[in-house]
Amino acid sequence: MFLIFPYYNISHLKYSFFFPLHDFLVELIVREREKAQELYTATDRSEQNKHLTKELLASPVIFLRKWMGEGFVSILDFPAVLMIWDQLYMQDWNQKVMENFCLSILMLLKDSLMAANDYPAIREVFLFHGCHLLTADIQRAWIHLQQGGLPADIPGLSRQNHRPLADLSPRLSLMEAGKVSLGFQDILPVGVKDVLLKLVLPVPQVEISHTETWLKEFDPLAVELTVSVFYGLEKLRSKTSSFKPSLLQKTKGKTAKKSETTEFTVQFNETFAFDSLDPPEFINMAEAKPYIVLKVVYKSKGKDSLTLGWQMVDVFQQETTNIRAIWTPKEFSTLVPLHPGKLPYNIMDYTLKHVSKDLVQGHSNIQLTVYDTSKERRRQRNSQMRRKRLQESDFLYVPWIPYNSSTILPSPTSLNCPFDLYIDALHYIPDNATITKVTGQIKNSGLNSLSDIMAFPLPNSSSRNPEFQYLMVLNGDDPKVMDINTCVLLQVYTVDVDSGDLVIIGNSVIRVFNADGKLNVGGFQLRLRGGMPTKEPAALTPSALNQYPVIPCCTILLRLLPHTQLTPEPCSLTVFLQFSVPAPSYLMGYYFSNDAKPNNSELEVISSFQKDNSFPKLVQDMAIHLNDKEQSKVTLDHLEAWYVERLDEKRHSPPEHFPKYINIHHAVRYRQEAGICVKVKQAFGLKAGGYYVNVLARVLKGAASMHLPELPQQWAGEEKFLTSQLDFTSLQRSPRWTDPSVVLHPYLDDHSVLLIQIFGLNAIYVPDPSGQRPGKVISHPGQILELNTQSQLGWTAVPLFDSDYVRSGVHSAPLFQGSPSAEFLQSVISQPVKDVMAEGIKKKTLKLLPTFGSVTLEFWDGHYFEEEHYELPVLNNLLTVANTKKFVDTQANKRGQELSQLVLHSMDKKIRKLGRHSPEYYQQEYFYKEAMGNTFYSLVETVLLNAGYGHL
Repeated sequence: MFLIFPYYNISHLKYSFFFPLHDFLVELIVREREKAQELYTATDRSEQNKHLTKELLASPVIFLRKWMGEGFVSILDFPAVLMIWDQLYMQDWNQKVMENFCLSILMLLKDSLMAANDYPAIREVFLFHGCHLLTADIQRAWIHLQQGGLPADIPGLSRQNHRPLADLSPRLSLMEAGKVSLGFQDILPVGVKDVLLKLVLPVPQVEISHTETWLKEFDPLAVELTVSVFYGLEKLRSKTSSFKPSLLQKTKGKTAKKSETTEFTVQFNETFAFDSLDPPEFINMAEAKPYIVLKVVYKSKGKDSLTLGWQMVDVFQQETTNIRAIWTPKEFSTLVPLHPGKLPYNIMDYTLKHVSKDLVQGHSNIQLTVYDTSKERRRQRNSQMRRKRLQESDFLYVPWIPYNSSTILPSPTSLNCPFDLYIDALHYIPDNATITKVTGQIKNSGLNSLSDIMAFPLPNSSSRNPEFQYLMVLNGDDPKVMDINTCVLLQVYTVDVDSGDLVIIGNSVIRVFNADGKLNVGGFQLRLRGGMPTKEPAALTPSALNQYPVIPCCTILLRLLPHTQLTPEPCSLTVFLQFSVPAPSYLMGYYFSNDAKPNNSELEVISSFQKDNSFPKLVQDMAIHLNDKEQSKVTLDHLEAWYVERLDEKRHSPPEHFPKYINIHHAVRYRQEAGICVKVKQAFGLKAGGYYVNVLARVLKGAASMHLPELPQQWAGEEKFLTSQLDFTSLQRSPRWTDPSVVLHPYLDDHSVLLIQIFGLNAIYVPDPSGQRPGKVISHPGQILELNTQSQLGWTAVPLFDSDYVRSGVHSAPLFQGSPSAEFLQSVISQPVKDVMAEGIKKKTLKLLPTFGSVTLEFWDGHYFEEEHYELPVLNNLLTVANTKKFVDTQANKRGQELSQLVLHSMDKKIRKLGRHSPEYYQQEYFYKEAMGNTFYSLVETVLLNAGYGHL
């Protein structure tokens, strides 16, 4: 048997070797036994004897023979021994099973072996440390090897590694060796996701026999991606895609030399996470650093695998803590070119010259997102905490029930048969609604004598979810047959809690008959929409309302049933249905509700509605509350009549005017738990030629909330954020940002504002000569690399709240020169922002940018997710402090250089000519963003700390 023992495990004991040990096993044992006896009988521990202890047992074969010969009895814990024997029996004593178990145990003991410097120490590890290994860790390591995993990955599987290891033989100081011991987890976990590969065939530098046949039979789903983490030249961990990718696109094209190409775009729908990265124990930090390598391999059935290309990506940055230096992952998305051919042996020597040559020949590239796995878990936990409120268990009662397909409905009747229309309930009226009623009309019926619908809720029903007992018999007495296109138009009225106006919450339309002329029998839960065509179409249909926004959460429940023979008796406020079919429980799933299913944002809103104890509980309570607010002084005896009169549109709506609709942006009041979503969009009219620009935004508490403390969740303190994702296709004078929205949680205070400061970094970016990592950011000659008063390109302030609500909208605010004065900061937290700005301009204490520059931001209530919030209104009221037209003209000005020129100017002239659509540009843009972004962040942190505002 030939045994290979990895040289890096015992390199400090003996040089690596490779020879048939069994030929000399007895002689080896006798010789080392004699040396050992000589050592232990010696009284003088000279340097020679110290050296001898390290020469003894340079080969681990003796201990491995004991492990295998005794079946690990007395070496491992008894459950682990049984597990190994079970596997040996089940796999017919396959030699590979034993080899993999030995290798697994060796690698799990790697740290202890590395700490051993002499025979007694290594003997103790081989004979006694195995019993401390966890059986589950041994099993995981063995399975890892059985499935083709790397041995180097195994030490990270040991939970024992999380415990500090004692130096078994502290006779050789690490400092004497001139090395630095980095220890476990010096490389923090990293992950790769959202991988999109553009593969252009044929691939240059890839030797393929029968190229034409190969290209014709090429299967893009047989492409595999391997992501590996290296430290210097040593591969630490590696993962290969487990699932077939998805083919997104296939296109034909031609190269500059008119040769035909085929381009495949495939997506890998999995993540590559490396949670445990164990670097070499002894490493010269100046000579190596970690990085990842992407390798694209084609594996077709029945054929040898073929490496199509590779790329090295610098994803770590070094940080220093109080006790050690660590490598932390950088989070970013990038598009990098794919180098054709096999991975070179020494990737670190792969220069920019090679890169440029490769890229001329092929234009395959790979897009990916690098993330910090620990931060990703925190983000997922935060998301789970936010979405926890969306779970059924978090609701006081179920927010929505799907239709129960086992519901038994009566047989549908035809066009000439009478039927009953029931109004059963409203669900989740908005925060700015109060008392309600439902009105409606029968449209497209062809009949002239139909009454209008008028339904009022039951006084003792929920004010948030008012219930009705309304029945209208249709198609009963008229000899004419109803039109098959008959629809019911319903409108829900309320009194706006803020303005006191009578407004419409929303409208809904339902068809009475189906395409076969049969009654649409059953219960229906319909959404309400905030609008109605000004000119009613000849035939009103449900689709006529689709252009109008959905009222969040609010729905109406109704039923269409064949007519019952008994006649209901009317009363003053409702129609008392003594003989009608009672409304079924909503929980039974009787209503067709699929179109009314709330999205995640609406579930957030519903959760807040259910927990809101300040909203009057019953319809009657709401009527009394509104009565008291309006100081109507109506007694309980007359409350019902007042209710009807207060909702009379003929009395409370201006004549010859279209009815008002409720303010959808006030449908939910601000709640600190949900917060405010803020997104910085774009700045205009900056004097920023050659500058790298970002926005610092921070909350200024209003005077009323200034004394309130920061909450344990770190809400309502010095909340601030910095943009970082510049769109390099935008203009230098009008930079645009693509950062996701940020959620802030300030106290509700009408005078709280968001202070916006735009900083520009005027520095020189020097690309790294290798072209494989970010370059350096240096100052101009004679200057210091810092952010100072000249770096502030403009500033402004935007109010956050509108009474009890987030001031939702797309805000444009004027930009001022210099820095905000103490006088402005003091005034703006106690007076309206616009008034303070206008007064400052009038007194000339505030100076607008000469270009009439401005900045655009989006605010919306934090209940709504970014992809689900309603259309935001454009709010330019702050621009009226000066000539609004000049601000708008500046925003419309599209002249000037793109930000991409900052990257291009740092590149070689030959590559610069290729423009910003070349793979070289994409790679350099990524490096530029990384270097400038890190430098900018560090400088802003310094500014904040010097000003006493704390870290970002």
